[in-house]
Amino acid sequence: MNRKCVIAIAFIFLIPSLLIGISFPVSAATEFPVVVNRTQGNNAAGTSHTITLPGPLSSSGDLFVLLVAMDGNTNNKVPNGWDELINSTFSDRMYVYLKESNGSETATFTITSLASVQSAFIAFRISNWAQITTGLTAGASSTTPDPPSYNIGGTAQSYLWFAFSMQSGGASCTVAPAEYTNLVSQGSTTPLTAACSAERKLESSSENPGPFTASGSAANWRTATLAISPETVTTNEASVVLWFLLAVFVILIALGFVAEGMFAGIFHFSAGIVGVVFAIQLYTDFANLILSLIVIGVSVMFIPYGLMRRQKVEI
Repeated sequence: MNRKCVIAIAFIFLIPSLLIGISFPVSAATEFPVVVNRTQGNNAAGTSHTITLPGPLSSSGDLFVLLVAMDGNTNNKVPNGWDELINSTFSDRMYVYLKESNGSETATFTITSLASVQSAFIAFRISNWAQITTGLTAGASSTTPDPPSYNIGGTAQSYLWFAFSMQSGGASCTVAPAEYTNLVSQGSTTPLTAACSAERKLESSSENPGPFTASGSAANWRTATLAISPETVTTNEASVVLWFLLAVFVILIALGFVAEGMFAGIFHFSAGIVGVVFAIQLYTDFANLILSLIVIGVSVMFIPYGLMRRQKVEI
């Protein structure tokens, strides 16, 4: 094999290798969904209930999750542009609404109830999300509102789990379920009802939150367990090891053509070995078997070429 042939093969190999970072995207789940901001508040008895949204309101693509508790068994008109995820009652009524932000939301909006009631709300703005699901709601009467167990099924992901509760009589939550953080408890104005929330980041496809602890005497409550899956982002980042091996491979080839005698053979022989290792790392990073096999085939050609150059010197 003459030198021109080897140089041609080297460049045929190097060009696609250098483009690997932009040619073979890799899908990888990112980190847990993130609660960017929260708001909470209440409204006096009436049919118009003002909700304050968490910012920043100028950005789009985030998920709004809104928990609303209302005293009395009354229905609401679903807010325009929102989806109703939960509408559940046990004396008082608990709602959960969802909306993907579009950047045009105003700081406040109004929910209309069909009867005059008090209300309490907790709103969340969540980034890095893909999908939200909910298990069955639960209800009973006690001082320990207990969100239900929820098994999503499938592969475990970096889920952001929410435990929600609504208590009649305005009993506030003083303790979050075990392993849950960011306890928020919001009562209505008198209060006649209350909403509570807590969060947990857990890589699992099933979860059974423990109970909240509520103040005062036993009261009717309604709870829910929600899970938000992380966004899957397409990336094209090759590992540092891959680019290091490629750099070493190029340097060894260049040194092989610059050096004379035995050293030229050693450099090209070493380039062949490094090329094989590069191909293995290439498959590890991108799982592209065909390209990895091509790289191995090309790299192996440098091994006998290097040996031949060394043998000519010895002869």
